[in-house]
Amino acid sequence: MKPISWLLLIPVVLLMTSCLSSGSSDDSSTTPAGGGTGGSTTFTSADIAKAWVSDCIASTDSVIGTSYYKNYLTLYANGTFEFQQYLHTGAGGSNCNNANYVTVFTIYGAYSVGSVVSGSAQALAFSVVVSGGTAPDLMIVDDYNHTPSVTTIENAFNTDCGGTSPYCTIVSGTCTNNGTYGSGQHAASQHMSCMHYTFPNTGNSTLYNVATYDGTTLTMGAGLTGVPGVFNSNSIPTSVTVAYH
Repeated sequence: MKPISWLLLIPVVLLMTSCLSSGSSDDSSTTPAGGGTGGSTTFTSADIAKAWVSDCIASTDSVIGTSYYKNYLTLYANGTFEFQQYLHTGAGGSNCNNANYVTVFTIYGAYSVGSVVSGSAQALAFSVVVSGGTAPDLMIVDDYNHTPSVTTIENAFNTDCGGTSPYCTIVSGTCTNNGTYGSGQHAASQHMSCMHYTFPNTGNSTLYNVATYDGTTLTMGAGLTGVPGVFNSNSIPTSVTVAYH
């Protein structure tokens, strides 16, 4: 991912929380917060400013049925960030082969590192830019003869989103212009309201998380689909489970 030089910095709400102990995460795996991979240390934004890539993580998506995901998180020294999540089919295996991703979520904005909130886990906050065009962005691809097909994925979104998906017009439960968005085309996900996904929008653009850093690996709590955190500060992950290298 390349830096976005025109990015308008927006204030980030630092995470001030005593709710960590009462929060919950969608991820049931448990690595004790502050557990890290080699003895976590207190970190600043400058310490973690780099391009990070997560492990390939096994997780079945409830909407399109993909089997794995892989995150790409770039934290810039100027306090901005870019985040992409690739959803992969089972054919990609545990390596998340790039020829087998079918959906890409993209967001960007500003981030901030807060204080230690539990053990050595520190607070993170992401303020997402929500503007015209396709920010935040959702892309369906079929450039490498992927399975499922673009149409199959569009239908999955349309079914889950109850007719608010941009991929077709729902008439009596049927897509009337399916295929308007072809392979590799982008859609503005902030206009979508889905049963199983929450996308950043003008009224809901701040994300919260926790992380540990051991000088080599940044380990964060599991976020929701398509974003590196959660929208509700009362549901902050109580463990760090996603390792970035």
